[in-house]
Amino acid sequence: MNKKIDVAIYVHEFLPEVGHSRAMIETLKHFPAEQVNNLHIIAYDICNIADVIKQYENKVVIHQCPKIFYRPFLIKMIWFYIYCFYIDAFKLDRNVKKIGIGIASLSAKYINIQFIHQEWEPIYFKYISMPFYKYVYKKILFFVFRKIEDHIYNQSNVKFSVLSQFETDYIKKKFSVQDKNIITNYSGVNFDRFKLLDQTKLVSKERIIEIFPELVNLDENKVTYLFIGALERKGVNFVIREFLKVTDAQLIIIGRPEGSSSINIPTSPDIFYIPFTKDVHLFYQYSDVFLFPTLYEPFGLVILEAASMGLNVLTTKKQVGASELLADIKGIHLFEGSEQFNIIPIRAPLSYSDKLAVREKVMKRMQPYSWNKTGSNFWKLLND
Repeated sequence: MNKKIDVAIYVHEFLPEVGHSRAMIETLKHFPAEQVNNLHIIAYDICNIADVIKQYENKVVIHQCPKIFYRPFLIKMIWFYIYCFYIDAFKLDRNVKKIGIGIASLSAKYINIQFIHQEWEPIYFKYISMPFYKYVYKKILFFVFRKIEDHIYNQSNVKFSVLSQFETDYIKKKFSVQDKNIITNYSGVNFDRFKLLDQTKLVSKERIIEIFPELVNLDENKVTYLFIGALERKGVNFVIREFLKVTDAQLIIIGRPEGSSSINIPTSPDIFYIPFTKDVHLFYQYSDVFLFPTLYEPFGLVILEAASMGLNVLTTKKQVGASELLADIKGIHLFEGSEQFNIIPIRAPLSYSDKLAVREKVMKRMQPYSWNKTGSNFWKLLND
């Protein structure tokens, strides 16, 4: 009989709306819950656990970091480390399996890689403009990130679950990680949550405007382009640049700019903007083409989600993990990088059958990369 273990997850936001948290939640859902004695969650923001990981009922122990410091991020991060030190010292058994999302924990020995700051830093300073005071702060912040990554990732007893091959290659080379301590563990896609419905655009629009009445002027007869994500890193400027060349279409932008920055979203009757939604599947259902010229994307769950809903997907492949899984599928267009990105227009909104054809190809391609496999691989890493 397998011995039960205690597991601790360290992450700033344990929320299904946040990409890296959604990946960890889906992974946890596919652990053998009966072999988990207690699941400790250490985070600033925590969702209703019963809504996302029901199988751990009565096993979850929540440690919510007091929100004494929330900004700037550097102070928030330091405060979170202090809180984690307290939890480690007084609340956790010494044998607990500690999983850190990236650098969320200094003590975790199992790292779920969602982002590598040393890899993102040169891209960030190349493409993102900012006032001088912010430039100085960001230089300090990235310096701290580098030191923490070096401290955590160079330890010989740390093991890594990495969500793309290009990131595995980078980590092995950068931090001299041995093969036995690292696995490439692609994310999956929840085809039940992201289920394509046979319904008209008008019905989809009505569901959207129940939640977002400000989108009432969406035109269901026009081709709809969709962008979702952190505006700067995901490349919204490239989206806007190319969309302004397109006629008889509309664009929905969902996402927030980085703190203290601003994005110039043109005022246009064909461009619609909302900063956030928990109902992203409604927008996949309504839209025709997903635009995602991301500058750096260790994986990119939204790429898979949009493709699984049958949208045409236009994204980049350089340093984009999900693109490794979607090559050569009709309707999926991979550009070398953000600079090469352009919109390939379509003449009319996609029909249900058009979308279904893309969805079926994606489902077939993703059969070897299910969330069940992701969870099984991570569980094996914890117990090797």
